[in-house]
Amino acid sequence: MKKYIYGYPSLVACEGLLWKLTGEEADVTEDENFDATNSLWDHLEKKYRVGSGSWDDCFLRGTFLGERSQVLEIVYPPIINTALLIYLHEWLTRDNNSWRIIIPTFLSHRDALVIYANRVIYGSLICEEKNSDLLASIANRMLLLELYQHTHARAVEDDALPRPANKTSQPTGDSNK
Repeated sequence: MKKYIYGYPSLVACEGLLWKLTGEEADVTEDENFDATNSLWDHLEKKYRVGSGSWDDCFLRGTFLGERSQVLEIVYPPIINTALLIYLHEWLTRDNNSWRIIIPTFLSHRDALVIYANRVIYGSLICEEKNSDLLASIANRMLLLELYQHTHARAVEDDALPRPANKTSQPTGDSNK
């Protein structure tokens, strides 16, 4: 029997469980996942380079996880910023609000941004969408990983190394509320 967690959990809280926004939702189908993957890919391609090559920005996995989650892997960490989150929220709030988007950071086990239609969870925190300092910190730490060494020259060339914003917005509360 499938075990679910509901609401807006962090990725760590979902360990070993499938996710649904509410208990009333029907199980997701592979066809629904395929359609969502194509829809999100099309949305992303309007603004970002989507693929797995060194000069791409991100890669949408499209893997059927048995839940309404899409995994967006970052190829180029400097794209982790408020503009990306706002753009992903556009897709989620346009007839996709029962989905979430998981952006693994590879900074530690199950460390990820989890984007819901009405909030962003990072670790156990509910983060403000405009928390550019937090997003810049995540992008900077990702750039230090060997996995992303190939992007350093591009980041310098693009003058896209993340920099903290002048004004700091703080995460609010805890994701279990």
